[in-house]
Amino acid sequence: MPNNLIGKEHNSLLEWFLNYWMTGSASPVCFLEGFSGTGKTTLARMLLEKVINEKLTAVMITAPETEKDPTDDMLLDLAAELSSAGRSELVNAIENNRALLDVLSNLVNEPILIIIDEFQRTMQGPRSIPLGGFAKVLSRLANRKWLKGRILLLTNRLVERARWSEPYVIRTLKGMKPDDAISLLEYFAMEDGRIDEIDLDRRHEIVKWVGGNPRAIRLIVKNLAYDSLNDLIGFQPESWELKEREVSPELVEDLEREILKKTLSQLSDSYIYNLRCLSVIRKPFKRQAIELLFKEKADYASFKQEMIGRFLIEQYKGWFNLHPIAREIALQKLAESPEEKRKIHALIAPYYMRHFRAKQIVGWGSLGGHFVEARYHLIKAEKSDELREIASRFQNYIFNTLSNTSPIPNNPEELDERIAVLSSLLVDAGPKKLEYHLARLFQRRNQRNDLNRALNHAYRARSNYHVESWFLCSELLSQMKRDRESIKVLYQGIKCVPPDKGLAILYDRCSQILYEQNCQEEAIKILKEGIRRIPPDKALVSLYERCGRFQ
Repeated sequence: MPNNLIGKEHNSLLEWFLNYWMTGSASPVCFLEGFSGTGKTTLARMLLEKVINEKLTAVMITAPETEKDPTDDMLLDLAAELSSAGRSELVNAIENNRALLDVLSNLVNEPILIIIDEFQRTMQGPRSIPLGGFAKVLSRLANRKWLKGRILLLTNRLVERARWSEPYVIRTLKGMKPDDAISLLEYFAMEDGRIDEIDLDRRHEIVKWVGGNPRAIRLIVKNLAYDSLNDLIGFQPESWELKEREVSPELVEDLEREILKKTLSQLSDSYIYNLRCLSVIRKPFKRQAIELLFKEKADYASFKQEMIGRFLIEQYKGWFNLHPIAREIALQKLAESPEEKRKIHALIAPYYMRHFRAKQIVGWGSLGGHFVEARYHLIKAEKSDELREIASRFQNYIFNTLSNTSPIPNNPEELDERIAVLSSLLVDAGPKKLEYHLARLFQRRNQRNDLNRALNHAYRARSNYHVESWFLCSELLSQMKRDRESIKVLYQGIKCVPPDKGLAILYDRCSQILYEQNCQEEAIKILKEGIRRIPPDKALVSLYERCGRFQ
């Protein structure tokens, strides 16, 4: 879309981004807020293209749909996009056990632009506060006005003006002014050959009717191919009567929803089914996802043409997105049929699985995001065998990179993302060395529910020949003030681990906890048992010393 058609306020914001924010001394982190459909993504794409034309690195990702801390998934996607743009720092960090958030912080020291669309997905509660480790980095970076890099966050929720948001730059994008909106309406109508179907004296009424919302304007024009303007007005006559007043964004969204419901009702059953299939995909997708639905290329081409023509699907530089409200409608309908939903997830899963079924998996640092999505669809499809298959291949590929001897960083921020790939891989039990490493990461970070998560992975890591895993379970239980359970785990380990495999550390720790619990006799008893069982060259001097001290 030409710059002169995105509106004076849009152009003003674009100029501000380019000539002040990208080069000035303002905070390097900016929120661009605005109701859905006002053109935030379009504006961000224009900024992206101008920055790239100036030979600077610029990437754009979409925040993940997740109920947990979004940091891991977001950084995996960001690593892949930066790698495609020729910047492999995050990918290398994943593959070499370096802290992703730390690497990201260093990246922003250089001229770089990172845009995150749909950032409201990472924000929680009525105050719309960002969640997780990523929020910590944003907060830290926001005060470093000397940084050359920039991070732009697009959100359809208003950002609370409070102490937590004071370090950030916040800009708001509203609907277009009438003159700009009319120009956009005429541009779309000319582009679609529909300009004669919109009377000159009604154009002002139309743009006021939709509150100057660019997405709604485009939807109106696209649907003139199937319904007259009077028919479209009939979907929401009460809002048409309010057209000369301030129209609420919620009313505009309701209008879009009614028009889209009518549009969907005009499609064939097969096209409706195909849209429902695509609606389960949580992020922008390539043509291969659509091609999964068709045996013939001609059928794919016809479907794509119709969906883009009806503004149900948008295509931008090889990536596809469903209209957000059309997707919402499709998902709501799909929720009524769990069996159909399961089959659709099974149909879509291969789009992401193909990366792990290749003859050779290459560059696992850039594949974490694909695994997260493959796992999501396979779980929804109840395809546990196929999930185990790709997880096993992926785990085997990275097994030599992460092991039980990999160092654990001291910097708390480094811990947040060292677990990015491992936490996506080890939803189900995996190789014990990887389970042990992830448990240690959670133990070191020790935030929120981390100790429970660490204990889960430490339990999985236990084996007869890995005494450290039993010791770690005991440590974690003690940290959680569960000393009796800690002692029980140590007794179990003592029974399982051979005497010559480092068993002395379990006897030593068990006696220490028993003594601290005022169980002196039991502590001495377990020490004597250890001294008797463990070969002299394998025993710890501390067993003898502690036994003498306790008596």
